[in-house]
This record gives sequence, structure tokens and C-alpha cells, in this order.
Amino acid sequence: MGMTRTPPVDTHEACALLADKTKLTLLLHLAVEERCVSALTYDLNLPQATVSHHLGILVREGLVARRQAGRYAFFSLASDEPLGDDTLMSIATRTGSIPIRQRVRGT
Repeated sequence: MGMTRTPPVDTHEACALLADKTKLTLLLHLAVEERCVSALTYDLNLPQATVSHHLGILVREGLVARRQAGRYAFFSLASDEPLGDDTLMSIATRTGSIPIRQRVRGT
């Protein structure tokens, strides 16, 4: 199955979305690798409904792509999203929000 996404938001709208800590944390985890909801729920220690809600907004706004594989949905950064990996990692470094896996990898 293909990826699902809408046209990307402009940079101003993307920054407004990043003001939400949960959405920013999800984007940082997805900058490391594609993830399913259950993995993100475990990593963020949040209820599944909360993770799904925020992912739905990020998909609808064009920052995150969704790929269906059987009964599982996998999420990744949209390839055409206005804030690239470098920008997200710069934000993460300044806010101390780098996901554990990224810190271990040393980047």
C-alpha cells in the first residue's frame, strides 16, 4: 500500500504545530526512523489514543506520512515537509528533546 499524506503546511503553520510538546516529540522520534503507533506509545509513555490523535493531525497537516502494512500503520516524516531533519535536530538540541536512540547514536 502507498503512503498517505496531504500537501505540506507552510513553515509558519509547521512552527505552530511544533509549539505542542507531544507533536514535537513525535516528529523527533520519526526523524530517527519510521515507527508504528504501539512503538511510539511505548517510547513516549502516552496512551494510544493520545498518540493516534496527534499523529492524525500531523498527517493531515502534511508533516508526517502514513503507510499501511496489513493491520499496522507506520509513520515517518513526510519527504516534502517544510522542516527538514537538520531543523528538527537543531530544535531538539536546543530544547533537550532528543530521543534516546538519537542520543545514543551520537548525532
